[in-house]
Parts: sequence; C-alpha cells; structure tokens
Amino acid sequence: MDTLTTHRRQKLLHAALFAFAGLLALQSIWITLPELIRTSPLAFPRETQSSPISSSEGNRIGWAAELALVRGDLWAEDAIAQSSELIRDVELRKAGQSAGQVQAGRSTAEKAAMLSPHDARVWLLLASMDCLLHGGASGALKMSYYTGSNEIVLMPLRLLVATCSDEINDAELQNLVAREIRFIITREQNLKPVILAAYQNAPATGKRFIETVVGDLDSGLAATIRGIKDRNK
Repeated sequence: MDTLTTHRRQKLLHAALFAFAGLLALQSIWITLPELIRTSPLAFPRETQSSPISSSEGNRIGWAAELALVRGDLWAEDAIAQSSELIRDVELRKAGQSAGQVQAGRSTAEKAAMLSPHDARVWLLLASMDCLLHGGASGALKMSYYTGSNEIVLMPLRLLVATCSDEINDAELQNLVAREIRFIITREQNLKPVILAAYQNAPATGKRFIETVVGDLDSGLAATIRGIKDRNK
C-alpha cells in the first residue's frame, strides 16, 4: 500500500469522524434546546381546581414541541396545555372553549397519539373532546384504558367521560369502567368523590351503571348515591 493511498484513507476516516461528531452535536442541540425552552414537565390536570396554564407557559410548550418535531411526549404536553379546561368542560357538559380552540387542541392531540400511541393521556384528551363535541367517546376512551388502566391521575376525568353518553352500554367499556371503579373503592378511597361526581353528571344509563357497580362493592357509597337519587326526584 503506497503512502498516497494511506493518506487518502486517513483523510476519509477523519472526514467521517468529523461528520459523525457533527451529527452528534446536532442531535444534542435537538434534544437539549426543547428542554431549555419548555417549562418543567407538565402534569395532567387531576381536578377542576388545578392551576391554570398561563399563555406564556403554553407558548413555550408549543415552541418546544415544534422544535423537537417528532417527540410525542412534547406534543402530548402541548395538547394538554391547549385543552387544560377540559375537565371543567366535561363536568358542565358544554365546551367553555370555542370550537376553533377545541379543534386546534384535537389536531395536536391526534399528532401526539400518532407519535406516542402508548400515552394514555392523549387518548383521554381525544375522548374528552369527542364527549363534548359528539356525545360519544368509546374508541379513544378504550385506548386510554388499554394504555394506562392504572394511571390514577387520569381516573377523575376518565370516569366523567366514560359515563357522558349511552356508549356506556358497550359491554367492553363497561368491563373497563367497572374495573376502574373497583380499583378506586378498594385501593384509592380518597377518589370516591370522583364516582359521585360522575354519577351526578351522568345521563340515566350512566347512573344505572354506576348504581349497579357500586352496589356490589360499597354499601356506604351506594347509600350516598341513593340519597342523591332521592333528592333529584
């Protein structure tokens, strides 16, 4: 092997190493910059009293997602930020946000679901929007159960959405919701008020379903539900 050939190979190796180093540097910037722009990781709002997300905070979350391009976790946070009033909206059975805001949040949530189909938060957001806009949410709601059945933070909103329409008559959905109610009664009793809130906001079919499930598990809670039912007659 002559000296010229060796020199050329060394130059090609150096060029390849520099290119690889450049790619690593770009990847580091791509990973790090969105983390610097975003706020601290955004928690899924657990209850109606959750602190609202400011417009500046929401903008930073959106910029981070746009910059990261394909990071589903950031798109999920952007969807949460755009839909932070959904819990209150679902409880009131009407959208406090405009149709345009809801649709923008839905588009972001759909993108997040495509990039992170394992994220139960995104499916619950989509189900919540379907509940508000169309009065039904079984498909996305089932995905929320499949991908995060034991995520306690999702249970308050998920029960409200699950009982928002006559789709609770779906046998598969009934099994999923009954399991969640059982989990709350046996392991997360501090969330029992969530069951009462879902009962109070549910249509007749949802009320009957909750009465049946709770009656088999918790006589005290069942008595409270009967009291609510009697007062509303």
